[in-house]
Amino acid sequence: MVIWITGLTASGKTTLSKMLEKKLIKDGYKKIILLDGDTLRNKGKLKKGHSLNIRLINSRLIMDLVSAELKINKVVIVSTISHLEQMRIEARKKLNNFIEIFLDCSPLVCEQRDYKNLYQKAKNKSLPKGDIFPGVTEPYQKSKNPDLIINTELEDVNKSFNKLYNFCIKHIKNEGKL
Repeated sequence: MVIWITGLTASGKTTLSKMLEKKLIKDGYKKIILLDGDTLRNKGKLKKGHSLNIRLINSRLIMDLVSAELKINKVVIVSTISHLEQMRIEARKKLNNFIEIFLDCSPLVCEQRDYKNLYQKAKNKSLPKGDIFPGVTEPYQKSKNPDLIINTELEDVNKSFNKLYNFCIKHIKNEGKL
């Protein structure tokens, strides 16, 4: 099973995905892995940079990593911006038991949460040449039919997590994974 958590930078993807991973492990589930875009990039599993071409390549690299984990019967939590609908459609087609979770949060609120000041850099055109920044330099293309939408702008982290967990655990149990 793949739990693909997507949304803008600072919408809560990493926070909620780490909480989900921790809770599932606490529940006794051992075959679980979290693949976070930033972590994978820092570990050298993805290409450096944020141009559109590199983002497309990295999306496919993540799908390959997920495929490998699915072969050993893991539940894979993916936390990545994947701002183009094409990226998520491709992932859904390629990966079995795919669940898309969209974290809905406006760029304005995400910018207020952004401790790395990436939104400000994008607005000031201080990004490396060729880099794009969804929510500032180009839009985030919302999916037409995500499996779950969590409004992290209006809901606190605990309410958002409870929605995420309850939705995912139901699907995991239906798969016979716990």
